[in-house]
Amino acid sequence: MATPDDAPGGKPASGHLSGAVGAGLVLVFLPSMALVLYLKPFSDHPAFGYPILAIFGIMILLGALALVSTLFNRLELSAANEALGLPPGSIRATIALSLIVLFALLAVMLYQSLSGAEAITLRGLNEAAKQRLVADAANGSVLVTPVACPAATAASGGAAAAASSAAADPCAGGALFKYDVQLGHVVSTAAVDFAKQLLTLIGTLMTSVVSFYFAAKSTETATTKAIDAMKTQAAGGAAGPANTPATAQTGDDDHEHGGVTSPTDDQDLPPAQGGVEKDAPPAPAVG
Repeated sequence: MATPDDAPGGKPASGHLSGAVGAGLVLVFLPSMALVLYLKPFSDHPAFGYPILAIFGIMILLGALALVSTLFNRLELSAANEALGLPPGSIRATIALSLIVLFALLAVMLYQSLSGAEAITLRGLNEAAKQRLVADAANGSVLVTPVACPAATAASGGAAAAASSAAADPCAGGALFKYDVQLGHVVSTAAVDFAKQLLTLIGTLMTSVVSFYFAAKSTETATTKAIDAMKTQAAGGAAGPANTPATAQTGDDDHEHGGVTSPTDDQDLPPAQGGVEKDAPPAPAVG
């Protein structure tokens, strides 16, 4: 014999609620622990960390929704005909907010990946190597810092200069300076175009979903108001008094200009034109 606490599948309702609570806690607890334990690697590698953060965020959101749905079921506020048993419009609002967060996260990730790279510094270069780096436009902005060579090395010559040159010393041959060259971060055009297209795609999707959510909500509200107004009018018409002979309208009352107050007598009307006179003699027979 089924009890009120039994679910349609034969299991007690408490078992279903316990399973929902367990799933919600798992979806909230495990991603949260992973984010706490691996926060440093995620921050060191943003190109890898931000997508994982977005996935874990969605998992935490689903777990929180499961817990909220269970709480609403306990409080008898759940809607059995809606998704996850939540009130109408909850899932649409969740999707809209998730897309907004995803768009903001993606924008930050792309900006950091395109503009946050560290510059490369090459130290102890001779004049020829410095000129080659400066002349190459692919290196982007170049910062050259001259460093004075030791006086003994700069003043030496002959055999000492030849030995230093063999050791690839930038101060060889009497050079006065060696150079530290800092290369700027160069972003390829393909990477910039891909970032623009991705932001445009996510932004368009976010705008469409959010607009659909608010438009559907407005349409639903207007439809509900119209249906309520029709029900009110129908109820008022059914409850109104029926027309009786004492209250029924006459033909004069139905006149478009109101009732007739001073009708004209027949003898005062002008004679009819054409037709057959009432007291005229019969017409003679033909033939």
